[in-house]
Amino acid sequence: MTVDITTHQPPLAELLKLLDESDEIVLAAAGHQVARLVPAATPPKRIAGLQQGQGWVSEDFDDPLLDNASLSPRVMGLHEGQGWMSDDFDDPLPDEFWSGRM
Repeated sequence: MTVDITTHQPPLAELLKLLDESDEIVLAAAGHQVARLVPAATPPKRIAGLQQGQGWVSEDFDDPLLDNASLSPRVMGLHEGQGWMSDDFDDPLPDEFWSGRM
């Protein structure tokens, strides 16, 4: 159903009543479609237990986390030469940085 809003501007309540009788209402102005009203989609009903047994939780889910003592020790020089630091890293920051004017 198409309603031309240049000749007739029905109130919203009337449009909603028409929408109950139709799948959609197209609003047109001067012969051009400008909007389409459709009924709101109803969300699907949720059924309890529908996916029962499709998921699992590990038996150790609530076990305490490992402490640092059980982790592998760090190896010095393992990634040597793969990182760098700017020469001015330790230089003081300018006042503009601290005042927020940068």
